[in-house]
Amino acid sequence: NYATKKRVMRILLIDNAKPEIAIYTPMLYNVLQCCECDVVSCKTKSDVESVVLDAFDGIVLSGSSMNLSVPLRVSSISKDAMVLLHKGDTPTLGVCFGMQVMATVYGGDVEAMNERVERQRTVTASSELTVLMEGLAPDFSAHFSHGDAVTRIPLGFHATALSPEGVDVMENHALKKYGVQFHPEKPTGDGRAMNIIHNFLRLCAANKS
Repeated sequence: NYATKKRVMRILLIDNAKPEIAIYTPMLYNVLQCCECDVVSCKTKSDVESVVLDAFDGIVLSGSSMNLSVPLRVSSISKDAMVLLHKGDTPTLGVCFGMQVMATVYGGDVEAMNERVERQRTVTASSELTVLMEGLAPDFSAHFSHGDAVTRIPLGFHATALSPEGVDVMENHALKKYGVQFHPEKPTGDGRAMNIIHNFLRLCAANKS
C-alpha cells in the first residue's frame, strides 16, 4: 500500500506557480512524493514563516510563469529570498524560475530572452565540477519552458552546463545551492532528466547523515 510507505526525506517545496495555470509545480510535487519524500508546500511568505527551515532535509524552489526581467512586487519572491538567505546548510535546488531567483539573490544576472522557449533539447555538461548531473554525462534530454535566462552566475557558483541561451545548470557546493533552468520533473524521451531530482535527494541524504 503506497500510503503506508515510510517517508525517508522531508522536503520543503517553495511554490512559485500561479494556481490557475500551474503545470510543472504539481508535477514536481508528485515526483518528490513518488521518491518517498514528505513534501510540505509553501505558497506565501507567511507559510515559510510558519515552518522551521532546519527541520527539512532539502528545499526546492519551483518554476513559475513570472519573469524576473519584468518588474515584480518584492512579495512575489520574498518567500524564496527568506529560504535562500537562511544561514542553515540545507541543500537547496532551484528549478527554472527558482534558479533565476537564486542567481539574483546571490548577485547574478537574469535577462529576457529574444523569445520564449517551450521545447525539449539536449543539455551538455561543461564541467567536471558537477555533482547534480552525476551519471548523466555527456548529455541528456530535458524540457525547457522559460522567457528569461541566467546570463551571469553569482560569485562562488560554477556553471556546469551552458547553452547559447544561457546557463542551464549552476552549482555552489560550499553553500549547497544548485539550480537548473529546465524542468527535470517533466518526462522526456530518454527519461534521464529525472535523475537530477534523484541526485539532489542523494545530496540531501548525505548532508543529513
